Amino acid sequence: MKVVKLIVNIVHFVSFCAVLISGALGILYEIVGHAKFERILESIGISKGFERVWIFSAIMLGILLVTYFIKNKFL
Repeated sequence: MKVVKLIVNIVHFVSFCAVLISGALGILYEIVGHAKFERILESIGISKGFERVWIFSAIMLGILLVTYFIKNKFL
């Protein structure tokens, strides 16, 4: 049981950090605009960057919510 709790806590922490990074990228997107944001992501090697960031953010938020409910209901 301790191992499961540790794994859930690690996944929860990692997804929380990823959601924070996604939020910072969202703020950057709003500040610089769509075209500049796409160029920034392409310069670091991420093509179709906005769509990928959006998908990554949604997945990480989903994982964060699931681990939150697992921690509160079962652990």
